[in-house]
Amino acid sequence: MNTFEKVATAFVGVAALLLPMSPPVPAAAAAAAAAATGSARFGIGSGIDTTADGAKVALAAGLGVGTARVDLWWTGVEKARDELVMPASYRKSVDRLRAAGIRPLIVLDYGNPHHDGGGGPTTAAGIAAFARYAGFVAATFGPDVAGYEIWNEWPNTVAPEASSAARYVALTRAASAAVHAAAPGSVVAGPAMSLLGADGLHPWLRQWLAAGGPATVDAVSVHAYTGTRPPETTLGPAMRELRTALTAQHRSVPVWWTEGGWQAGPPGQAGTVTPAVQSAWLVRWGALAAHLGATLVVPFTLNDAASTPTGYGLYGSASGGYTARRAAAAYAVLVRTVGDRRFVAVERAGTGGVWIVRYGSGGDVVRVVWSTSGVRTTSVGVPGGSSLVSATGATSRLTVVRGAASVRVRAAPVFLRSDR
Repeated sequence: MNTFEKVATAFVGVAALLLPMSPPVPAAAAAAAAAATGSARFGIGSGIDTTADGAKVALAAGLGVGTARVDLWWTGVEKARDELVMPASYRKSVDRLRAAGIRPLIVLDYGNPHHDGGGGPTTAAGIAAFARYAGFVAATFGPDVAGYEIWNEWPNTVAPEASSAARYVALTRAASAAVHAAAPGSVVAGPAMSLLGADGLHPWLRQWLAAGGPATVDAVSVHAYTGTRPPETTLGPAMRELRTALTAQHRSVPVWWTEGGWQAGPPGQAGTVTPAVQSAWLVRWGALAAHLGATLVVPFTLNDAASTPTGYGLYGSASGGYTARRAAAAYAVLVRTVGDRRFVAVERAGTGGVWIVRYGSGGDVVRVVWSTSGVRTTSVGVPGGSSLVSATGATSRLTVVRGAASVRVRAAPVFLRSDR
């Protein structure tokens, strides 16, 4: 077991001791536990849904996150036409997440063979059937979840003739009304679509904005992937365009990144980055999110489905024993060190290759510091008694001279913590 695996395992081990691994908690206890003890800012794409795997819940809890994105497929709920039944595995997964202090972000998605040929529902009858399913799920689990996300990447998962933003907006309008009627106070999110296009905002998102999509949701969810490019140079223009459009429509709603990340693979493999790069960029992505206007970040994904050296997962597959990638420890350190402190400012935005992002104020400040230009030594203003938290969670006292510390930084961020 390498250093990164040991750190990740240590985080998960504590959580595992706290998790009930036998019967699901009663509904009342689950509702009480739904006030998440994990970070409200940071989540994880979990893959927990149909397996109700207690080991995966322990992994998610070990990261310190307060949200886990889970798909509760329409086909699992409506197996016989017009008969809605909540599978025990779905209930168990939601109950286990709540008991671990994690609020599920429930994705309502994909077609059902009983309606509109199993594709994206576009007829009046198909949309009504999807809305009944959405309302049923919301009535089952109530408003005390992170939210209900309508579909997942609509234009990428339906037939081309059904992929228009206008068709998705029609579906979301009906599903949102059903969720709110069944569970008043619920947060409905969408469109769960890629943020980036070739020239900034994805063209389908522009169509969605023009079709009045923001009026049908309580939170705008996008997928903030950057391909094999770093986060600092790619996401800003699209996020500014999105926020400007929301302001023009008088929609003061949060923006969530409900997917994002990098696929790790062997050096030179197309479409992948090394595990070290995956780890560093993931933390930088999470650190910059609030600056760019995202209030929730949910990396894809907790673990890989297959046992291969390539994947987006922070952990490997179940068959491989959920082996931790270095990104697991690094993300856990970000979540637990920054937590829900208020974003204050980007104090340095690439000057000399160095970035400094500040969270918190007064006597409780955390600065996330990294370099995009190799190893750098930089002076950072901090009070005496401040400490440095490494990418693996190791803590050391900073030497502060005349209100500043000399810090050696590289691609993997470090955290400067001041508590007085």
